[in-house]
Amino acid sequence: MVQERFQTVGQGFSLAKNRTMKNLVIYKKRIRLKNYDYSGCNRYFITICTHNKRPIFKDDSLVTWLVNSLKEKSESFGFKIWTYCFMPDHLHLLY
Repeated sequence: MVQERFQTVGQGFSLAKNRTMKNLVIYKKRIRLKNYDYSGCNRYFITICTHNKRPIFKDDSLVTWLVNSLKEKSESFGFKIWTYCFMPDHLHLLY
């Protein structure tokens, strides 16, 4: 099954070195604008990158599954996907 190929990775996390530059520390980035009201009719451009730039979107069955999942979720959650573009190692969405 296509879903089994994925490993869940934290969204909005980055690696940073601490002051001694010896240990890596994981911290959560602020992915939303402070004091911005995200409710209402807005457009969002999203880029989703694969882990280690692996070209997993070359697999047509995976892309077909993702497109169908996006259509299903957009209908059930009430948003519209205006356009999308699959590249070998990332995906662009405008919704």
